[in-house]
Amino acid sequence: MADTFNAALAERGFGLTLYLDLCRPAVLSELVLSAVKDRASRLKRAFPGTQQHEWLGFLSKAMGFPGWNALAAECKKLSNLVPADRTFDPNLDRIPPEFAATLVLVVEPNPESRPSDAFLAEMRMFCEKLAQFSGQPEATLLDKMASWWGVREWAAFMARDPFLAKKPFYGFEVYDQLDEDGSFYEAGQLVISGACEQALEQLQVAVTKLHEAGADPVPLIKEIFEGNAEQQPLLQAGIGLAQIQMERGQVLEALKVLTHLDNQVSALMPKNFKGELHYLVPENNWYLLARYLLMKAYLQNADIPAAVKVCRRNVQLDKRSDFWNAAWLPMLLLMQGNANAAMLAIRKNIDLDACNAAEYHLPYIVAAL
Repeated sequence: MADTFNAALAERGFGLTLYLDLCRPAVLSELVLSAVKDRASRLKRAFPGTQQHEWLGFLSKAMGFPGWNALAAECKKLSNLVPADRTFDPNLDRIPPEFAATLVLVVEPNPESRPSDAFLAEMRMFCEKLAQFSGQPEATLLDKMASWWGVREWAAFMARDPFLAKKPFYGFEVYDQLDEDGSFYEAGQLVISGACEQALEQLQVAVTKLHEAGADPVPLIKEIFEGNAEQQPLLQAGIGLAQIQMERGQVLEALKVLTHLDNQVSALMPKNFKGELHYLVPENNWYLLARYLLMKAYLQNADIPAAVKVCRRNVQLDKRSDFWNAAWLPMLLLMQGNANAAMLAIRKNIDLDACNAAEYHLPYIVAAL
């Protein structure tokens, strides 16, 4: 058995989880007590003739505690680990490892994706123990647990498919970003749903297996991308497909894929959005990569005006990443025969690090003036 809360979380496949509240012992204590009381009340109604206090004990024992009173006492100790203001406590090892077992009640699965195998295994183990202590059928308890999260039976959990999710894979948020000089500027970020994360994980596993078998992954990636392109485009799938197509000289096909991705993401942004997309946000970085590849595809197709147009927008969206949009713009303008605009682009963005890479363009620009 794991001897720390961190290790216990990892042992169950939760890692540190993405739930920051679980890092706060006082909050975790409240979540556990509230969840156990709620589930005990529901199970009392689901099994006539049983009492709520009985289910409090059964649930506590199924999670590895001697009983309800013991669990309540441990929660009280847990709540005293941090100040009353519930300040974030980075020392997770102060939380008893036994509390990792409570996450099966505290962590609610995403409603539009199949729970992870680790989480499903934890739920099965919990229900098996609950059946032993309560004397109720394990299959019935599994169905009741599934009903807590919006499905009628356990089998419905297993049948969930992230590619069939009704909610959008992606959303877009606008916020004010603090700059180095203390001022604020408009920024935005792409956000992805849990179903999207799971779809990407499934795709990655499938592609890895194909690579290991020496098979071409393109048909699978293309099938998934085209099958979901209209309603639920996957950035990584489209980017991967476009990169392979460009490597194989299929530039027009890559342009079609990248243009579609760009249109889908642009539709999520507010009209006339003039802010930046910070590249350190993972989903932003994927979109910025798609825009960079779109520019390169136009360049490979010898459509310089289109490449310039894309690059101008790239400079506006992305001033701080390693895609060097500010360095590409003067080069493209020079290729277009517009030396004055190339010089202006360097002067306008002279404070950007990427423009240092554009310095070697200067002799050619000056010679063309």
